[in-house]
Amino acid sequence: MNKLAVMCRLETLEQNERWFLNRALCDALLPLPIVLIPLVECTKVQEIIPLCSGLLLPGGNDALPCYYGEQTDGFSQYYDAPMDLWELTVLDAFVKAKKPVLGICRGIQLMNVALGGDLYQDIKPFEHVPHNDHWGKIHTVTVRRDTLLSRILGQDTVLVNSQHHQAVDKVAPGLVLSALSEDGIVEGIEKPDAKFCLGVQWHPEWLSAADPAMQGIFDAFVAACK
Repeated sequence: MNKLAVMCRLETLEQNERWFLNRALCDALLPLPIVLIPLVECTKVQEIIPLCSGLLLPGGNDALPCYYGEQTDGFSQYYDAPMDLWELTVLDAFVKAKKPVLGICRGIQLMNVALGGDLYQDIKPFEHVPHNDHWGKIHTVTVRRDTLLSRILGQDTVLVNSQHHQAVDKVAPGLVLSALSEDGIVEGIEKPDAKFCLGVQWHPEWLSAADPAMQGIFDAFVAACK
């Protein structure tokens, strides 16, 4: 049976650490079963590839600037260096295995870094629309035609939520820009020669229950993984 690899997150609750995945993502990815991937030794990656037909990289902490050739400018925060290395290793392995990949928020940023691009460490100096609301549709995204994202959404513009202070800067070689916000921030990238390799900066999982277009992103990903 096909299974989806989903990178999970670590939190501390009442002095106990636990790995978790938001329910909204679980619901959006039905009916395929999910394999939660915690932080383990990077040598374990080759054991995961045969078990899973696709990879989802959800939101999370900032990526360490050293992975895209920069030093921190003071705005990057909440680093997890071992997790960065692990997720970049897993992502690289899935891309090389030509298996579907979907990146959300931090996920789109890691996708760009893994393939040779870089990031804005903070978008505050040039953002002109809000980028800080998980739940509300607070700004418009323009989708480029003739892209995977445009075929999935079926429309040229969408209203999205937003919860980030970093973003893709230079798009990596081999990736193409597929969506921009009103203030010119990269909202979508994809790998045109892949079966399915797509990153979005917003959080479609928080909108998918009420918005068929947002659920369509997950449906297309799941279909590619079957």
